[in-house]
Amino acid sequence: MDMKLITGVTNDICSGKAFSELAQASRDQNKNFIVIVPEKLCMTVERIILKKLNKRAFTNIQVVTLSRMLKRMVSSDDGYISSEAGAMVVKKIILDHIDELVCFKKTAKTNGFAKQMFDTISELKNSDVKPEDYYSISSGFESSLNIKLIDIFKIYTEYENFIRDKYIDASDRFLLLSKLVRESDYIKNSEVYIAGYSSISKSGLEVIKSIIKTCKHTTIACVDLSSQNNSYAFESEMLNAMKQVAFDLDITPTILKVNSSPIGFVDHISKNLFSYPYSKMKITDEVRLFEANSPQQEEEEV
Repeated sequence: MDMKLITGVTNDICSGKAFSELAQASRDQNKNFIVIVPEKLCMTVERIILKKLNKRAFTNIQVVTLSRMLKRMVSSDDGYISSEAGAMVVKKIILDHIDELVCFKKTAKTNGFAKQMFDTISELKNSDVKPEDYYSISSGFESSLNIKLIDIFKIYTEYENFIRDKYIDASDRFLLLSKLVRESDYIKNSEVYIAGYSSISKSGLEVIKSIIKTCKHTTIACVDLSSQNNSYAFESEMLNAMKQVAFDLDITPTILKVNSSPIGFVDHISKNLFSYPYSKMKITDEVRLFEANSPQQEEEEV
């Protein structure tokens, strides 16, 4: 297990340094590299890497999200429950147990309630909160809150009973991915770069732990705002999570701090947003204010 943290005051700065190191290392065609980024960043990151390589293509680098990595490792979607199907399952559970609900008995049949409840269950699962965790400490909650939680965890428990050993949802798929990563020869023979994340769910964190334990080397780009005047308003969540991962795995990571800062008004905003005391900066030609009469007009202007 080999782990390196690259930190900077913005994602662009620390990720840019990580991609520069990747571009240099990837010139060795005998090595394989995997870049893991959040959803919707794949094409942007591919373009950045190509620019740093000064090439039109690369063959030994894969840019993926955790979801795309899972799809490549799982050959079939049999038994997978989409969010829409999950909401339908929750709706069925609510109708079957409506008389057992206390707080939500009157609102449980309203449009959209089942979807909201499924989203709540997904958040609990992503945070690794299980029904038994609630039941073990339920006496510690005040009565008004406990009435709501009783209904939530009743539905959550029945949902887990319904899908157990038959179906798998998005939250469980990350647990599956964590297992598949540990068994993957491709991961074992690759160097992994992780960038673009400001935070990550508990289930996603378990996948990253498995990647760090399995691959040859892991480089992670993390924002570090500890030196900023407004650091109290912005937690360096990803950095703190990665330090905790290193502690859990008994690793002493190499830490590279990139000291460069954004330029001009971007630097001013990053240092003074929510800071106290703050300083003012005169707006120059770098900034153009545009007042739109409608969201459509704003989109057209952008």
